[in-house]
Amino acid sequence: MRFEEGEGKLKVFGEVFWMGKDLIILLGGGEEPHVGSIAIALPRKSLKEKEKISCTSSVYNLLGHKDEVIVRMLAEKLCIALNKVVVCAGGVHIENANEEEICKIVENCNKLAEKIVNALQNTVSENVSN
Repeated sequence: MRFEEGEGKLKVFGEVFWMGKDLIILLGGGEEPHVGSIAIALPRKSLKEKEKISCTSSVYNLLGHKDEVIVRMLAEKLCIALNKVVVCAGGVHIENANEEEICKIVENCNKLAEKIVNALQNTVSENVSN
């Protein structure tokens, strides 16, 4: 499934795949989509509120890339909302991006995460039986 948010060079997209009971998201956008960072988020009970789901995440950054913030955010939001292992790989490149453009990319990634969660919440139970 493909999801998009934003316009022009500030547009981001997520390609979402079920891998058994786990989720893989390829995140891209900007002028040159690429793999800059990879995040994996594992669901667990919250340390503060045992009835809530939280997660533990790890990130691998390719040399010189700063995509950690957006791939980690996407992996963690989906992991917590869906209670699934989530791997997110990708990157968004805008040549000489200014602070306003970077903030808009992060905002668009947050909105993208919401779209994906809303679309997948209904399909989670279908994939539990896989």
